[in-house]
Amino acid sequence: MILANLIGGLGNQMFQYACATALARETGQELRFCVDGFSAYAADRALALESVFGIALPRATQADLAGVIGGWRSGTTMRRLLARPAAAPLRGCKFVAEKGFSHRPDLRARLGDGGYLHGYWQSERYFNAHAAAIRDAFRFSVPLEPENQALAARIAAGPAIGLHVRRGDYLNNAKVLALHGLCNPGYYREAIARLQAQHPEAKLFAFSDDPDWVEQQILNNLPDSECVRHNGGQQSYRDMQMMALCDHQIIANSSFSWWAAWLNPKPHKRIIAPRQWFADPSLDASNIVPQEWERL
Repeated sequence: MILANLIGGLGNQMFQYACATALARETGQELRFCVDGFSAYAADRALALESVFGIALPRATQADLAGVIGGWRSGTTMRRLLARPAAAPLRGCKFVAEKGFSHRPDLRARLGDGGYLHGYWQSERYFNAHAAAIRDAFRFSVPLEPENQALAARIAAGPAIGLHVRRGDYLNNAKVLALHGLCNPGYYREAIARLQAQHPEAKLFAFSDDPDWVEQQILNNLPDSECVRHNGGQQSYRDMQMMALCDHQIIANSSFSWWAAWLNPKPHKRIIAPRQWFADPSLDASNIVPQEWERL
């Protein structure tokens, strides 16, 4: 049995689900998910896979955890502590914690006879062999509201460029800001210029948790541009859905827009991603952005 820990926002949960699902398919192991960690987070970090995609997640029980990693390791807080690098000698062979952000090619071998996954697993290399199944799982299940139906029609009239700016939690949380950093206006302006040079007729659709800043610093009366404002709160996932409808994407250093770009099925799409994914350049993010995407 493979047990996979789910935590973080929607984009994080999608990476964790995709990695664990691919491993279960490759090893023939039963898969269950640990969702108890969400109790310590605010509503904007709630479990979202079921409500957004209609995925029925098989839940791991305390008995499952005890059977795989041992009873004393099975509690929510203890698992979080054991995931820290200093606690590695205490984990046991079935507790597999992510080390850094680079792809681990040995993960399938480690989980061949079951185990517990704790990490973010932010690389398509973990699941690209099962891309069709992952795309099928990540189908937005709730019908569009009239305002998003109208937006989808404007995007479909295309060609369209979807641009994502993430600031909110990155800007307002010092710890998060120190890890992730912010993409600066110059990155977005250069990315827009590159795509518009190739697609001068394309309309730009901007999505952000700080739309006022985007309109002032990025769009600034840019012709054929629109800043989407109506998908807030529990409806924020609609921005991912709408971005994925665009022909091309300019993403932030965010798993949210990463997935919008990845879910775009168009064969000739052009994706621009920031060259520096984390504020700390010593962190290895080389496997996060697919090779066919452009880095700027």
